[in-house]
Amino acid sequence: SNNTGIYIRNARKTIIEKSNIYNYSTAILINRSQKTKIATTRTEFSNNSIIITNSEQITINKVTIRGKENLGNNGILIQNSNNIEIMQTNCLNLSEGIYLSNVSDAIITHNQIKQCSDTGISIIDSKNILLRMG
Repeated sequence: SNNTGIYIRNARKTIIEKSNIYNYSTAILINRSQKTKIATTRTEFSNNSIIITNSEQITINKVTIRGKENLGNNGILIQNSNNIEIMQTNCLNLSEGIYLSNVSDAIITHNQIKQCSDTGISIIDSKNILLRMG
């Protein structure tokens, strides 16, 4: 199915927190938005947990993403965006954990990426990325 749990477009200063989002095609979709924060949130069993495109000043903090083993679920996909922070986030049983494409100025710290069947973290055509695991 082509359904989305939370869809944000052309928005500014949006906060998603203390949310549980399960079994969607896409749990959270953010497009053309600024100053968005996702915190203390859990997504499970969605084909794509968080997709962010053409956005800036996005913070993902204390988010847990869990997929079903061998089903090709994706964690965080960010494209054509800048000023991104991903911290204290857990990605489990996914195909792709964190995928950045054409992203500038990102900080990815203190995350746990476990049991990804494809790639834990991919950084493609991006610049000024700080990656610190632990």
